Amino acid sequence: MKILKKGGNAADAAVAVAAALNVTEPCSTGIGGDCFCLFYDAKSKTVHGLNGSGRSPRDMSLEMLNTRGYNADNPIPVQGALAVTVPGAAAGWLDTIEKFGSKKVSIRFNNVQIPTLSLNISITDATRGSPYSSSDTVYFSVVDGNGNACSFIVSNYMGFGTGLVPSGCGFTLQNRGANFTLQPDHPNVVAPNKRPFHTIIPAMATSAKTGELLANFGVMGGFMQPQGHVQVLLNMVEFGMNPQEALDQPRFCIGPGHTGISSTISLEHGIASKTVLELVNMGHLIDGPITGLNRSVFGRGQIITKGAWWSAGRNPSDQLFVCDDCKVLWAGSDPRADGMAAAVL
Repeated sequence: MKILKKGGNAADAAVAVAAALNVTEPCSTGIGGDCFCLFYDAKSKTVHGLNGSGRSPRDMSLEMLNTRGYNADNPIPVQGALAVTVPGAAAGWLDTIEKFGSKKVSIRFNNVQIPTLSLNISITDATRGSPYSSSDTVYFSVVDGNGNACSFIVSNYMGFGTGLVPSGCGFTLQNRGANFTLQPDHPNVVAPNKRPFHTIIPAMATSAKTGELLANFGVMGGFMQPQGHVQVLLNMVEFGMNPQEALDQPRFCIGPGHTGISSTISLEHGIASKTVLELVNMGHLIDGPITGLNRSVFGRGQIITKGAWWSAGRNPSDQLFVCDDCKVLWAGSDPRADGMAAAVL
C-alpha cells in the first residue's frame, strides 16, 4: 500500500507484497522458491508474462539418480537436497521491477537497494508430472490507478519446501524438483538444467474486442489452479456473479491424478445433493461433501475486475459491449483463506 501511495505502479506493489509475505508466511513462500507474473500495460493494452521458475542442477540426471538407487518406484525424498531446483523468485522480483516497474520508487531490502523500473489494490494473498496436491502458495492481485495490473504467484512447493536453510540465511529452499518423474520415456523426466512440471499459475482476462482488462485474478492450490480459474470465471461470465460471489461458491476438484472418470471428484460442502446424486449415477467416484480445513483442496483465490461487466445482461464478448464503468474496480477475496481486499483512496 505504501508503494502505491508513493507513486509506484502495480508491478512495484506486487514485488513489495511478495517481499512482505516472505516474513509473514514463510511456510508458503520465500526467495528460496519460484514465481510467475502476468503484467497488463494499460497504455498499450498488452499482457506480458514472466517465468520466474528455476531449473535443475547441471549435474542432475536420471542416470545419476539411478546409481544412487532412485527410480520410478523409489523417488527422491521430497525433503532432501536432491529435490532442490535453482530458486527463481528473487530473480523474478528483479525482472518484474526492471521490465514492468514505474521507475518512480525504489525498494530496499536491508542494505541492498533495488532501483525500481499509478491507485487501488486487492491483496491476499494436471498428470504430466504427478505433482503433489498442495496449496502451499501465495497469490496476490494488484491494479493501480492508471489501470495497470499485476497477477503474481509465489511458492515453495510443499510448505517450507525441502526445509533446508542455506548457511547464514533466513529462508528455506524449495523442493520443486520433487515434481520431476523418474520414468525414462516421460516428457517430465529429470534432466540437467531443466524446469520441472509446474503447478503455480497467475491468471488474467482481457476483452478480445478492445483489449481492455476485465479481470486480474488467480486461484492457488496445486492441481486446483486451472480448475479454479475456470470455475470462478464461469461464475462471473455465465452466472452474473460479482468477484466475491464467484469466490464464495462451492467448488469441485478432479484429482489429483486427472485420470478421467476413474479419478475421484472432490465436492465442497454446499453443492446440491441432487447434483451429487446425478454425478454418482453417471459413474463418478465422489469424495464429499468436504468441510472445514479439508476445503484447502479447493484452493484460495483473489479477484479484481474493472467494471461490472459480469452483471446480468452484459457479455464482454458481445460486439456491442461497452464498458462504461471501467474506472470502477471490484474486488473479492476467498473466504477459505485469510486474504483481504484493500483500496488506496
